[in-house]
Amino acid sequence: MLELMALRWILASASPRRRLLLEMAGVRPEVWQGAPDENLPEDTPAASWGLMAARKKAEWFRSKRPSGSVLVTADTTVVLDNEVLNKPHDAEDAFHMLQRLNGRTHQVMTGVCVLTDAGEMAFVETTEVTFRQLPEAFLRAYAQSGQGLDKAGSYGAQDAFGILGIQAIQGCFYNVMGLPVSRIFFELGQLFKSSLSITK
Repeated sequence: MLELMALRWILASASPRRRLLLEMAGVRPEVWQGAPDENLPEDTPAASWGLMAARKKAEWFRSKRPSGSVLVTADTTVVLDNEVLNKPHDAEDAFHMLQRLNGRTHQVMTGVCVLTDAGEMAFVETTEVTFRQLPEAFLRAYAQSGQGLDKAGSYGAQDAFGILGIQAIQGCFYNVMGLPVSRIFFELGQLFKSSLSITK
């Protein structure tokens, strides 16, 4: 694991939360931005949306990745009733999303793609999140605060709505924040082991 931390990490994402999570794990990633539009066809299955978006970003940066580096791309979606709830257009859109999520269980799915000299890997991490029933006045105040405008599903697990609203989580909490770091390290370790065994 320490060997993985010592590698040159590149996070191809503008998300400050993903950068923070990697830093909390002991990695100081370079942050690259400028990926193409993440829009996908409307008929894209909800369970595939995040992974397809992450792979699209990875392909954009593939030729730019320096040798010896680890390039990470990710896309997080909130799925309710098999429908993807992406980032809201405005506060009113955020309020309506929160109304739909209120008192219910939904899935947070993060698609991750990692490119390295040893090869590449891609996976989807899914976490189930259950919200308490919160007053509509609180939902509207949170939506108007703007805290959820840059987040899938219009909320952040680490801010007021998540802290007061989340009743239960089944799976990785950090996935809900935007990046399942422990799974990335596990899968990366397996990838490098496999690469070493092949080259011997």
